Amino acid sequence: MLRSLLSLVGLTALTFSLLTPVDASPITIVANTVNNFRDTRGVNDVGIPAGDRNQFGANIIPATGSTITAVQGGFTAGPDVCAPLAVNANFCATDRSFSLSRLGSWGLTFRNGGDNAVIVTPTLDGAQTPVPFPQNVTITRTDHPTISFTIPAGFTADALRVIIFDKSVTLPNGVKDVIFSQAVSASATSFTIPSTVTLRVGNPYAINFQVIDLRPGFTEADFLASNNNAMILRRSSSFFDFQILGGGAPPLGSEPERCVRGPLPVPLQHYRFPGPLHRSLGRHRVRLRHWGGEPELRLGGLPECW
Repeated sequence: MLRSLLSLVGLTALTFSLLTPVDASPITIVANTVNNFRDTRGVNDVGIPAGDRNQFGANIIPATGSTITAVQGGFTAGPDVCAPLAVNANFCATDRSFSLSRLGSWGLTFRNGGDNAVIVTPTLDGAQTPVPFPQNVTITRTDHPTISFTIPAGFTADALRVIIFDKSVTLPNGVKDVIFSQAVSASATSFTIPSTVTLRVGNPYAINFQVIDLRPGFTEADFLASNNNAMILRRSSSFFDFQILGGGAPPLGSEPERCVRGPLPVPLQHYRFPGPLHRSLGRHRVRLRHWGGEPELRLGGLPECW
C-alpha cells in the first residue's frame, strides 16, 4: 500500500543563516520525534522552498536559539537556525533538495552555544517516487473555509494533514508561523477549519494541505493520535491563500497552485466573488462560480480538472 505526507505541523522547514546564541542551554532531543521525509511542495508565499525537497529534524528543548546541522556522506546541510512554531515550541527542522543519491540516514547535530546533541535519522528507503497532489480542489467562501478534494486514482494515502500559516508572522528562518495543524483521515474528502481556530478579519492566511505516506509499521490511527512527523516517509504539500473580510463581505481567496497539470506558473492574485470570472494563465484557467448556492472557488486546468 502506498503512503504519504508531511511532518508534524505538516510544516515545511527552510534553510537560513546561522544565528549565534548569546547564552548556551543544554539540549534534549524529544524521544520518537526524529524525522526524515520526502516533501513535494507546490508554489507558495509562506517562505518555504517549492519543488522536490527532503526535510529532516526533530523536536528539541530548547529550540529557540538552537541550530541544526545535517551530514550524509560528503554532503553537509547547515548550520541552520531552528524556528519553533506557535503550535510546536520544540520544532526544529531544515531541508535540502531531494536527491536519489541521498536516500540514507542523516547525522543531525543540534547546537545551542557550546552545548550540542547528536542523533541519526531513519533512511528514505521507499521514498523513491513522489506523492501526488490532490485534484478537484474547492474552497468554500465562509469565515472558516471548507476545503474539498480528491486523491488521484492509483494512489492510496495513509493519512492527510491540514495546516494554517499566519502570513503576518515571520519566523527567524523566514518562514511564516503555523497556528493550526491537524491530522486527518485518509478517507476524508473534505475538511472544515474548526470554529475554535481564531481567524482575524483582514489578516492573510494560507492553508497547507498534505497527502501523506507513512513509514512501515505506522498506521493511520497512530498518526491521527500523534500528528508526528517522525511517522512520515513522504508527502505532498499544496498551498491555498485566504483572508476573512469584514462587514459581512465574502472571504478573499486564491486558488491552489496545483491541479492535474502541476504548479501554476505564478502565484495567483486574490479575487472577490460576485459571480463568474475567468482568467487565463498560460494553459491554466481559473473559474469562480456559485455551486449549489454557496460561493466557491474551483480550479481548472484545460480541461482535466472540470
